[in-house]
Amino acid sequence: MQNNNIQWYYVKNGIKQGPINNEEFQDLVINKIIEDNTLVWNQKMDNWKEYKLCNNEPSVITEIIAEEIDNSEMYCFQCGKVFQKEKMFRYNDNWICEECNPVFVKNLSKSIIKTHNSEYGGFWVRYFAKMIDIFFICLIIFAYKTIIWSISLLYPISSFSYIILDNLYNYSNVFISAFYSIIFVGKYGATPGKMFYRLKIVNSDKTEVSYLTAAGRHFSEYLSSLILCIGYIIAVFDLKRRTLHDRICNTLVIRY
Repeated sequence: MQNNNIQWYYVKNGIKQGPINNEEFQDLVINKIIEDNTLVWNQKMDNWKEYKLCNNEPSVITEIIAEEIDNSEMYCFQCGKVFQKEKMFRYNDNWICEECNPVFVKNLSKSIIKTHNSEYGGFWVRYFAKMIDIFFICLIIFAYKTIIWSISLLYPISSFSYIILDNLYNYSNVFISAFYSIIFVGKYGATPGKMFYRLKIVNSDKTEVSYLTAAGRHFSEYLSSLILCIGYIIAVFDLKRRTLHDRICNTLVIRY
């Protein structure tokens, strides 16, 4: 059944490699050594072509595979060997032999679990990132209030100016935390606390968030803090670890 008369050549790092038979060629494809943009050639081809172009031409790849295996046989995605279809399992466009199936299923399960647990920022890592941000915000507020207090003591001011300074002093927590969050998230997609833990805020389609989204997310975060911070706690039970303000603004916190 196997026909290894086809001799393949390919270019890797600017150096011509080969000849190799078709079975060896398929192994290199499976192991990603030969990629879509790799130049390949065999005696049935007129010119060198990228593998992805050959893969779309029945006269180049499909006919060669057809010479080696008939419709009742397929290559195992895991080990690269040829088996009868009736003794194989199919996952999407891949065929897995009986021997490789347990390992494949195990690795697939780990991959799914890793996607849910590692791709998104979990509750505790986001909690500690928030603590870092609160620390920095408190430092900024302390410095700001010290400056305002010093001005009020050192320089005589009118009653109107005193009212303005008093309001700036009292409401500094609100606008400093808003400025801190909106500027960092709008420009970098993360506050310093999130940067420390390699977390990033993105839209649900994984694109960068805008300053408008950053502002909306910051102010909707006040809703998450209501009723015993239930808006934060729901992230524990969400597969994508979304809080209430993530859901409102259609954002995600991912690891990078």
